[in-house]
Amino acid sequence: MNKKYIFTGETKEINDMKLRRIKRLSDGVIGGWIEKEANLSQDSGSAWVFDKAQVYGEARVYGEAQVCGEAWVYGAAQVCGEAQVCGEAQVCGAAQVYGEARVCGEARVSKIGECINIINLCYNITVTPQNAVVGCQIKTHDEWLKVTRIEAVKLGLPSNKFNTFKKLFMILFKEVKS
Repeated sequence: MNKKYIFTGETKEINDMKLRRIKRLSDGVIGGWIEKEANLSQDSGSAWVFDKAQVYGEARVYGEAQVCGEAWVYGAAQVCGEAQVCGEAQVCGAAQVYGEARVCGEARVSKIGECINIINLCYNITVTPQNAVVGCQIKTHDEWLKVTRIEAVKLGLPSNKFNTFKKLFMILFKEVKS
């Protein structure tokens, strides 16, 4: 197997863990910080940790996924497919970010036990196997999936984000039940 990156020798400590900076072999680009090789796939695909981003613990980044800016991926989290985690976002616990998903800004996605939390969006979202809470509204999964565009706007969701909201819920509801 051909390696796609090496460690530069530069290290830093965070949460009693030693993180090491990486360098891409194909073009010499200096990347972000990982604790160990298992955090960033050496296999095919262009998965990469950029800038000041950090991946540690049992977290994994693979496929075509990107972690950039000052983002953190840790715990047993996975970022894969063409997903991006950027800005000051955090993905932790057993959370999975995949497909073409983007977690940006100061958002935080975590899965602890059977509960998924997403914070720092226009509303905080908590999803359990039976219910979901958006802001101060609690409904069952079926009730949320029946919310119309007009009802969503009354709850404060921008009309142009309605389809994204529905897709996000379908993914979250499936994930929390698995």
